[in-house]
Amino acid sequence: QRLLARSPGNITALYPFKEGLTKHREQASLYLDTVIRRVVNRTLIKPDAIVCLHANAHGASSVCDLLSRAPIKHVYVVESPFAAAAGFGCDVFLPKSHLVVDIGEMHCDIALISLGSVVTARNSKISGHAFDRAIYDLVKKNYGLKISQKTAEKIKLAVGTVCTGVDMPDIT
Repeated sequence: QRLLARSPGNITALYPFKEGLTKHREQASLYLDTVIRRVVNRTLIKPDAIVCLHANAHGASSVCDLLSRAPIKHVYVVESPFAAAAGFGCDVFLPKSHLVVDIGEMHCDIALISLGSVVTARNSKISGHAFDRAIYDLVKKNYGLKISQKTAEKIKLAVGTVCTGVDMPDIT
């Protein structure tokens, strides 16, 4: 934001991604290519890439097109609740169900996962920011206190964490 405020009038800043969507296709492709080349700069081996999409998203071919310039060997597209469950340590290939609620900054994905695939999933615009705002409003209305965005987020993490058997970071 500080750089944008100081930029001359003849330069226009573009945001290639906004709210999880590609807004400027050419710039998004160039941005991803630049970032990936910086990461794999000194290797001769082209890495594989895993890209997470929201539940029920239909942009897999579009994402692969965006990464066409980058030095990537294969692109694997995974629904974000599946990746969240696997990253959390759930054995998603067992014959039992895992209900995953992945609350992101701009979206919320809810999925039922079993036997290595997403059985059913829904996507909602209700997001982490919406929860933070609701907590802020509730505290202001019920207690007459104004809290910061950071405090609202800390409350959300403390109250909304339903993980069992996992050490969660101290948020105090």
